[in-house]
Amino acid sequence: MNPIFILVVAATAVWIYLDATKNKIGKTEKGGVFNLSAGAWAVCALLLWIIAFPAYLIKRSSLKTIAGEHPVEVKGRGIKAFIIGFVGIVWFILAAYAQYLEKFQ
Repeated sequence: MNPIFILVVAATAVWIYLDATKNKIGKTEKGGVFNLSAGAWAVCALLLWIIAFPAYLIKRSSLKTIAGEHPVEVKGRGIKAFIIGFVGIVWFILAAYAQYLEKFQ
């Protein structure tokens, strides 16, 4: 997998987490497929970016509306964003190293 693409995936996952927590988007009592916590949105973006990122962008305004009625406060926002970013950077380094090994074998 292209390391630059992984870097983009990691950056968008961190952005989703920070955006969702800033707008107090999170899991509420209201059910549904898109009723996810900010962390779950970020993890979905890391694992299934091609589906989760466009879904978040499409649902963002309705999620913000729901958050206006049922805001979710997140504790440890900075450290959680750092962990998501760290996982993305480790994934990037591993992919870059794998690409380096392929090139020089």
